[in-house]
Amino acid sequence: MAIVQRVHGDAEPVVNFDVGSLVATGLTKNPTAYNITLAAAGDETTGGNVEATLRALQVAATVVMYQNDNTQLSVLVEAQGFGSDAAVLTALGSLATAVSSVNGFKLA
Repeated sequence: MAIVQRVHGDAEPVVNFDVGSLVATGLTKNPTAYNITLAAAGDETTGGNVEATLRALQVAATVVMYQNDNTQLSVLVEAQGFGSDAAVLTALGSLATAVSSVNGFKLA
């Protein structure tokens, strides 16, 4: 697959993309997409697992968007400072059972 630098309507090239070819045309920092398996994936109540997970991620990353499909939480972040999936899992503690940035963002 060829790597092509696209110009988005002006002379500024798109420069933010990760190793997995996740192109971020509107982000100012390198994006990372996490697939997170939560202890209670469907819990979107105030103070529930989804909210608590997003708050825990925001300690070392900027959450751009997320999707909860009741089996996993897909989260796109930029400027993450965790360094590894294991560090994210440690930061989430008992909220999550698995974290992966390998498969990218899951869109339903």
